[in-house]
Amino acid sequence: MYYNRKKRLVQELSKLFENVSVTDRKGNIFYSDGNKVRVRKTTDENELLKIEHKFANNKNEMKFRCFEEKLSQKISKIIYLGREPVLVKMNLSADKTFFDGMEATNSALKVVIDHDSRLYTDMLTGVYNRIYMADFLRDKNVKAVAMVDVDDFKKINDTYGHIVGDIVLKNIAKIIMLCVAEFGKVIRFGGDEFVIVFEKIEKDNLQTILKEISRKIGNFTMKDFEEKASVSIGAVYGNGNVDDFLSRADKAMYELKKRKK
Repeated sequence: MYYNRKKRLVQELSKLFENVSVTDRKGNIFYSDGNKVRVRKTTDENELLKIEHKFANNKNEMKFRCFEEKLSQKISKIIYLGREPVLVKMNLSADKTFFDGMEATNSALKVVIDHDSRLYTDMLTGVYNRIYMADFLRDKNVKAVAMVDVDDFKKINDTYGHIVGDIVLKNIAKIIMLCVAEFGKVIRFGGDEFVIVFEKIEKDNLQTILKEISRKIGNFTMKDFEEKASVSIGAVYGNGNVDDFLSRADKAMYELKKRKK
């Protein structure tokens, strides 16, 4: 499933404004033709320079124009979708103020962010889900990918029930996120499996983080839970594509699980 924040933002802003467009630094311009959101890429050097100039200045602009005796305000604003800045342009009718326009823009942006949060977050653990990985990570070139699998998780569910199993899984996800911190992204791949994607990391630091994950999960305790939790981790380091690294990390993880038996 492919989802694009810029298209979503155009859809939301078009409910409130006229002539909405969202432009990124690469010169991709997203706009609505009245029925659907389309995109065109500008290759004109002068236009690209103007776009880059607006990003560099990072200023809100408002201009008045009159067309067929109708006064309107033309608004230009730099906003952020996650870490990515985009240039938003739209027209505001004369019966509204610039501040009304900013408030409406912020409301639309909140819709996009809230929607992203629901779409890309695993409801149980709070980490990213496979939709996020498919939309943003699958084709990325990265330094490392690790696959983490909880050992004998079925036994935990069978012994303590699925509610306790869910609590254990949430705590394991929390431990992984705390150990990874800003160095990588954690995705719940399915069931009791997690994927960690490291875009930039040194090999020694990667090994330290993975050892810390295993150690902290091994020390995990919870009231009325007498099992000793553990995980098997397979990792691949180098320069490569997430999709390629994933299959190799998965194979390394399962080979480790076999050796444990």
